[in-house]
Amino acid sequence: ATFKDLEAEGKTLYIKIPCSDQPQPILLKLAEDLQPVDKETQMDEWDNVLVPVLPMLEGTNGHELIAEGYFYVIWNNKVWREVEVTTKGYFADVDLEYYRNNDPESSMKTRHVNIDGANLVPDYYIGEEPFEIYQSGQKVYSGHLSLDQGARVFRLVDEEVDVVFPELDIDPITVKTALSPYKAGKDGLRIAQGVPLPHIWVPYKVAGEVQECYIHYSELALTNTELSELESDPASIAKSLSELQIYSSSQSFDNAGENIIPVSGTASTGTGSGIINEHKESNIAGLKLAPRGALPSIRYLHEPLTDQPDDFFGLRNIEHDWIHKSYFRSAMKDDDGYMTLRFAFPPEEVKNVDIVRGVHSSLSTGSQRLVVVEENVPISELLG
Repeated sequence: ATFKDLEAEGKTLYIKIPCSDQPQPILLKLAEDLQPVDKETQMDEWDNVLVPVLPMLEGTNGHELIAEGYFYVIWNNKVWREVEVTTKGYFADVDLEYYRNNDPESSMKTRHVNIDGANLVPDYYIGEEPFEIYQSGQKVYSGHLSLDQGARVFRLVDEEVDVVFPELDIDPITVKTALSPYKAGKDGLRIAQGVPLPHIWVPYKVAGEVQECYIHYSELALTNTELSELESDPASIAKSLSELQIYSSSQSFDNAGENIIPVSGTASTGTGSGIINEHKESNIAGLKLAPRGALPSIRYLHEPLTDQPDDFFGLRNIEHDWIHKSYFRSAMKDDDGYMTLRFAFPPEEVKNVDIVRGVHSSLSTGSQRLVVVEENVPISELLG
């Protein structure tokens, strides 16, 4: 773009994403203190270069697009973009910076209480005792303690609740609640407001320097905790975009490598085939995604009486200091009650993993312990 009458002072560069239901656009900051250059200036490659990326799956008759889910662009050890896949295969931005800074979903957050009957009523055993939860003076739950005198109650909103034992001659007991993890599903998630776009722009060069970027796909929106985990070690979870560097030497993405491929059209009639064919002469970068069957996964029968939303399975390799967790809150149950927990593909040097399980040892305290389910499992046995 060419701008007239710019003052000779540093400018901040953004990507501006129009929104569908608000006048303010989503602003994605790229760089600060950039100096304008004369419009007559010529360069083989400009100091600031953005590359459009189209994530694609390998289908039966060619490439297809993901039908649903979320993509995350990690740049400078920060999740820079959260993009939701729309029903037609387009990509709609979430104003992630707004959500993380202003916490607008706080009104949607729920809390839970860990009831420890042995501490609340220390004089005698109250296992299987009926109890009630009162929130702001209103009864919101009734149930029975477990044999170990504990219980966990979710979907609360107040920071304190009263626990009442209707068959015991004792006063109501005030107990503090804790913030609950988000569960899989649509309730309480960040909302995508960006106008749907046919591809995802990522920074390739900024101020003359090639950038280190990653893209991660998730079937469900990541929680704040999962966003932080992704930022702490993107290389172990997400796909590197380092192969974009071939653009500087060839001005195309032919023969780029394993992750970056050219968008050359498709004979498939699957999701997004029309979008792919529209881009086949556009010289944009394709991002090759592993089919779901090519990612390690565990199918697990949900146990509603014992499983908690912050329980997880993990794949771990101690020798190479690698672990990836898949939380129950981020998996949805199928019609038979099973959850499919998917994991990032481990580094190339990791051939075998331990399957570990994070499980609550006490509902009354919310404490969690790590259990080794199986040791030295070949990654190949977890595929498909």
